[in-house]
Amino acid sequence: MDAAVVVAQRAKLAERPGGRTIATLRDGAEVTVLGGPASWVEVEAQGYRGVVSRRALRPVSEPALAQDSTEAPVSMPPPANPSDITVSGNKVLGPGGIRFGTLHKLGLYNYGATSLKMFFAQDPVAFPSLPGSVLRVMQAVSDNEGKIEAINTWDNAILSCSLYQWTTAAGTAGGELPYALGFLKQDTPAAFASYFGSLGLDVQVQPGATTGYFLLDGQRLDTGDEKAELRKHIWAYRFWRAAHEVSVRRAYVKAAIARIGHFYHRGIAQLGNWPLSAFVSSEVGVAQVLDQHVNRPGHVPKTLVTAIQRFASSGGSADPGGWKDADERRVIALYLEERTKTSMTHSAKRAEAIAAHVTSGALSDKRGSFSG
Repeated sequence: MDAAVVVAQRAKLAERPGGRTIATLRDGAEVTVLGGPASWVEVEAQGYRGVVSRRALRPVSEPALAQDSTEAPVSMPPPANPSDITVSGNKVLGPGGIRFGTLHKLGLYNYGATSLKMFFAQDPVAFPSLPGSVLRVMQAVSDNEGKIEAINTWDNAILSCSLYQWTTAAGTAGGELPYALGFLKQDTPAAFASYFGSLGLDVQVQPGATTGYFLLDGQRLDTGDEKAELRKHIWAYRFWRAAHEVSVRRAYVKAAIARIGHFYHRGIAQLGNWPLSAFVSSEVGVAQVLDQHVNRPGHVPKTLVTAIQRFASSGGSADPGGWKDADERRVIALYLEERTKTSMTHSAKRAEAIAAHVTSGALSDKRGSFSG
């Protein structure tokens, strides 16, 4: 028996070719191939046994192909010194005139080129055991944030990078960007030394923390004035360049994967220490909460608690154990209403973008559909 993965947005698992549909398999779902004729394959998946179109499957042993970009993967840009960085109009250029930024307000921005989906297509062996459900949720949220090489130095967060726009943070606060790069330092210290350590940059993150600080030439950057050094175009180029390297990309994706664990299974005191997972278990629900957690993490508990309390006060059950699909959908609708009352950036627009993934079939709104 061989393993395969679904590469169609949705694939019908039928009793027999042209027969009744037993289940719908989503993009990324793994199946066990039992055999079958040329155009149909007999498989076992999700506890069912049936047939699926061969065109909807890719053997696990075969590499995936990038499907969401017409551009070829960007080659590794060359290293640079400050003198190699120039500005022409609103373009910020690196060695050889390579454009890596566009001027805006206090600094520059670059939207990046590699989406999360494209990363997994280019590097399919990076996280072989990652549930497809987690990938779909992450992809929906990353579409609201940025691509792997994304850089922003124009706002008060000084330097923001990659999928979830991790920052150094404004003022004296610790930022999530040092935490994300901590995965690189831990997993691939040689790459961290090459791209950052050799330039005098290090990270300081306390055990169990999800924020930290950069150290430059041994000095901790823990004030706005000190962090401002990282707003310089040369540092934007260095971070942008590093994001083209496979181990750096994997570190960023690993940090993104870990994000869900920061809140999903932890008890919420105002809800009797029940974890969020007891209340929100659909893929789209988890994506909406993750979206706020990426943008305004401190607002998540209060916003969610208020929505659940509103649901209960209007006749809904306070015990999520008996909730059906309609109950969770109502809670998510109330949650999104409450979310618009916070300082979250473009809350309604971001929610609509994630909801569109349900319409397209890329996310499920069924209770219990999230697995991760």
